[in-house]
Amino acid sequence: MFTATSRNRLLRVHADLQRLMNEAEKTSPIPFQIAQGLRTIAEQRELYAQGRTKPGKIVTWKMQSKHLTGDAVDVAIIIGGKYIVNPVQYDLLAKHILATAARLGIAVTWGGEWKRKDRPHYERKG
Repeated sequence: MFTATSRNRLLRVHADLQRLMNEAEKTSPIPFQIAQGLRTIAEQRELYAQGRTKPGKIVTWKMQSKHLTGDAVDVAIIIGGKYIVNPVQYDLLAKHILATAARLGIAVTWGGEWKRKDRPHYERKG
């Protein structure tokens, strides 16, 4: 079940993503939460600076992000209260989310299909 934080993050993104993530969460074989939704330009600048002009690992590759328009979400797999980074788990979750999107007729792109993999990322096409 989504936490209050995840539900609040979903309220700020496009209705199609809200519907998709809420429906996918109901029957997901892997528990997940919403890690990111809508971002401000200031938040995007901070993330973009990470690993470039500020310490840390690079987590975003461009300033133009669908997070800025509410057309993207990042998910986090949480099992036993621990954040999971195993790509196999994200690939399994993606199969479920993408199948749910197809069933609902919602066009999405999954970041795990990109050259620079971003497995937690889903964005609305169009």
